[in-house]
Amino acid sequence: MTRTITILGGTDKTGAAERVERLTISPGQICSVVGFTGSGKSQLVSDIEQMAQGDTVTGRRILIDDAAPDPSVRFDPESKLVAQLSQYMNFVLEMSVIDFLRLHAECRGRLYGDDAFEA
Repeated sequence: MTRTITILGGTDKTGAAERVERLTISPGQICSVVGFTGSGKSQLVSDIEQMAQGDTVTGRRILIDDAAPDPSVRFDPESKLVAQLSQYMNFVLEMSVIDFLRLHAECRGRLYGDDAFEA
């Protein structure tokens, strides 16, 4: 199980060093990525997803439990750390909120009794 994900800062789109040099995230923490359009939010998520090792446009490095990820893990589609939907995708889902929450919990391997989600 992953204990930490560490982001080592790279450069912004102008080539300037990022102000945050190191950010470590642990399981259970909730993080928000906010910023203006074009500020690099999607690139940050992409760098984490790719487990970047200085080989993306930002030059960031991602460490898993304080170490560079093994290439066999890094390039394995089943080992990805991020699941994301593009901001440009549109979905229409015809189901109730309660059914959606149940489906989401089931997909994450967290099955709950019928009374866990009350309408």
